[in-house]
Amino acid sequence: MAGIVEQVFVEPYQAVAPGESLVRLASPQLGQLQLALLQCVSREKLARQTAGRDRDLFGEHIIPRRRLEESEAALREAIAATAEARAALRLSGMAAVSIERVAAFGRPEDSIVLTALRAGVVSEVAVKAGQRVDAATALIRLIQPNAVVLDIQIPLSETARWPSGTNISVTGLGLTGHTVSASPAVSAESQMLTLRAVLDGGTDLPRPGEIVTVEAAIDAAPDDKDIPLPALAHYDGQAYVFVRTPDGFAARKVAVRASAGQTVRVQGSFGAEDEIAVSGIVALKGAWLGAQGGE
Repeated sequence: MAGIVEQVFVEPYQAVAPGESLVRLASPQLGQLQLALLQCVSREKLARQTAGRDRDLFGEHIIPRRRLEESEAALREAIAATAEARAALRLSGMAAVSIERVAAFGRPEDSIVLTALRAGVVSEVAVKAGQRVDAATALIRLIQPNAVVLDIQIPLSETARWPSGTNISVTGLGLTGHTVSASPAVSAESQMLTLRAVLDGGTDLPRPGEIVTVEAAIDAAPDDKDIPLPALAHYDGQAYVFVRTPDGFAARKVAVRASAGQTVRVQGSFGAEDEIAVSGIVALKGAWLGAQGGE
């Protein structure tokens, strides 16, 4: 609500518990909402009495059913109006116990105390006592250091290797976690995709805003092989390695499963005992393409 900040109870970097007072706000709109609640409570009480009396009169065959139905409909409308008035006060930030106290005793409060919904640390106090604020003004910012999530930036070409549920580890912190979702859009500036990951817990959690390095734990299949990155050749969207044969070298298709630094994990039709070329790849590729008819 729009109003005036009367008192600030916390300071930056202060830890707060659930329900702890943060700021007191005075607002004319608060009085109007409380008045609306009291009016609704009075109408509901009257409608309840009327409906009860008509129910007795109908039981004694003094009034027709239509009159009873009208009074019961009026009671339902009054109950709905009271619930709406309570909801408006809850949305304004008033605690449920304060709302019920106003409804029960009919004494409106002249200010509202906003409290912490859950434990956290004050990261910013954006207002001071005496300041006028509107309904959209941020008053206090809280963070939860024990509820950190990771936004992982990966190249768009790596998306298939990071499916939802991929296990991860945070380098240097001994933390593990897994990915849960991926952004539907790509950054126009960097062409990077953002993955969201949650951590399994720990004591040495990164701070919000901290940049960390994340590694993906990719399970190795029985036929996976780790080879040097320079051993790969690419042609027409397909990766190849050159395997030594009695007649020289033969190109074999491989599927790249993962990469880290100068090592690549691949799957392909060659065994652990086979020798592959790790240098002179450009010359071998040229000779191979020439033997294929210059394709």
